[in-house]
Amino acid sequence: QLPPPGNHIVLGGGINGGRVYNDFPSSLLQGNKQDAGRGRLIPQYPWESISVPVAEWLGVQTSQRPAVFPNLGNFNLSTHIIATASLFKT
Repeated sequence: QLPPPGNHIVLGGGINGGRVYNDFPSSLLQGNKQDAGRGRLIPQYPWESISVPVAEWLGVQTSQRPAVFPNLGNFNLSTHIIATASLFKT
C-alpha cells in the first residue's frame, strides 16, 4: 500500500528554495473536483512527484526507476514529476 498523499518539505543547502512545487487545490469547499468527502482530497500529484528527484539525488539511476517506483508508469513524467534539476542546485 502506498503512503497517503500530503505535504512534503525538503530542506538543505543544495535545494532551490523559496518555491512551492505543484499546485494548491483551487477550492476546499465541499463538492470541488478533488473532494473525496468527509474533508478528504483526491491528490492532483502522486507522492512520486517529490520522491523521484530526491531518490535521483541520492543516487538512484533512471534505469532503476521502475523497480524503485513501480507506480511511476501511471503518470506523465513531464507534468507530474518534479525534475531533479528544478529541485536541486547543480
